[in-house]
Amino acid sequence: MQAFHITETRAIVPVTRKLTQLRFTVDDLSAPLVSGDEEGAKRGRMSTRRIGQLLPKAVLQCQKASSKFIELNLTYDRILRIPEPRGRDKRYRQVSYSVTSQILWRPETGFCFIMDVPRRAVGAATWILSSAVLGYPGRLSAFDIDNRKMRKVIRYLTGTSNGGPGELVRAVFRDIELDGSSLDEVNIRARELEKLAIYKDVQKSAGSIHAISFLTPIIGDIGRPLACRMDATGAVQIYSQRLSNEALRALVLWFEDMLAK
Repeated sequence: MQAFHITETRAIVPVTRKLTQLRFTVDDLSAPLVSGDEEGAKRGRMSTRRIGQLLPKAVLQCQKASSKFIELNLTYDRILRIPEPRGRDKRYRQVSYSVTSQILWRPETGFCFIMDVPRRAVGAATWILSSAVLGYPGRLSAFDIDNRKMRKVIRYLTGTSNGGPGELVRAVFRDIELDGSSLDEVNIRARELEKLAIYKDVQKSAGSIHAISFLTPIIGDIGRPLACRMDATGAVQIYSQRLSNEALRALVLWFEDMLAK
């Protein structure tokens, strides 16, 4: 299973030859902020120490840069804690290994897709990205999908004007007031979900749509639909088999079109 996090840019992304020579580490975060951008940098502020803890030995490098895609690799260590039982004491042995996450940045629209980074480390990754590519931190943030956006996504998925329809198969609602009862969360799963009366009733009375699972329409460059899950934080899981780089770029463009509607 692949996963990615959708983020958005608050500034124009430069596409230059120099960008392809980019090599940025956590140590480079100690450089002073660009004058006049302190207020912008406060958004999502993280200390260098905390970023180093979340993404140990992180190195960001640019692979390709064009007006359509900026492709970067973020390499960092993951640490496993392996239990070693010794009598009544539980001890752990730490083993580290290097992983590389792919990043696809769309300079034309400002969308940025960060692949396979642990959810808790996404903020650290955006801080590194913004500092390295834009020259200062705080200009890249999670693409929050509120109720209005989520309903537009559902309409896009189930409509027929975009190569569809796709199919909505699950929806998770939160803060529901229904028939005099207060419910923290309701999870509904069924084929052609959007046609069910219970789905319509819960959607109208819910405070938020937390997540949806769906089948995309057939995506032209991929030649088949994909099974995905997306939540309100902009996190997406792809349940279909692992995609090639070309198919992943096609999916990213499809998501971008859907979210821009």
